[in-house]
Amino acid sequence: MTQVISTKPYWNEAESKTRRKQTSEETLQAQEQLLIQILEEREKELREEQREEKPNFRNPKNEFKNKNKKKSKQPASAKQPQKTAPVKPTMAKIEVTIKFSEIPEAEPAENKKVKLYFMDENSNKYTGLINKKSWNKAVKRIEEISANEGEWIGAVAGVLVAEEGQFTVANAGIQIFEKKKKEVKEESSE
Repeated sequence: MTQVISTKPYWNEAESKTRRKQTSEETLQAQEQLLIQILEEREKELREEQREEKPNFRNPKNEFKNKNKKKSKQPASAKQPQKTAPVKPTMAKIEVTIKFSEIPEAEPAENKKVKLYFMDENSNKYTGLINKKSWNKAVKRIEEISANEGEWIGAVAGVLVAEEGQFTVANAGIQIFEKKKKEVKEESSE
């Protein structure tokens, strides 16, 4: 806690009896200066506490952008102390959709499920757990579309779970869509 001691008296001893009931302008100004000094000291303390509590995570991409911005200069009295309350994240359900155009590798899993394996362009590996019936229907749908010389795209969607460096799409569903061919408009010459 910051302690500020004022050495300047607010009134003379001779005038003390008459001025004790009234607040003079000098007294108000002295009190205002003391309050400003206390607020500035507290702000410094809060900054030091934040430096100790939070590690400084910097985004290298935004580092150059922030250097070019002009900082607005505000008087010391206009500055407000920073809040020190810890950041509380909001609870969220993270759902993900994995799109694919090749039949993924599959293997049987527990509880009448099938485990599908995926990998993205950054070599991150994902597995999807879907019902065995849904997988069999999806494979049939892919075979039907391929038999008619059509193109298809598949999607596995569910809740993202991270375990031991691997991402799993749990409670997932699968859908297969047929790609529609774009028709070329013919111009009639008359």
